[in-house]
Amino acid sequence: TVAAGEQSYANACSSCHGRNTVPAAGATAPDLRYSALIKSAEQFNRVTVDGERVSRGMPGFKAILREGEADAILAYIIKRANDEKAAQQMSR
Repeated sequence: TVAAGEQSYANACSSCHGRNTVPAAGATAPDLRYSALIKSAEQFNRVTVDGERVSRGMPGFKAILREGEADAILAYIIKRANDEKAAQQMSR
């Protein structure tokens, strides 16, 4: 699931949210590893699939993402968030 999510993220999300979930310098899209959206699959899907935040510049991807693809993307982002947290703890 995580590997599939990584591929889907690269195709649908990375241009705004950054490669490997790390936004490039000057990016306007948030770093999803620190987003409150990753705490709720339902909320994540409302934003990414249904377009709940289209007025804030985040389009919905209902026409692009296949069934379950948003869940795989979420699993990938959560893994990246956990990897980041572990790296921070190791550097202390």
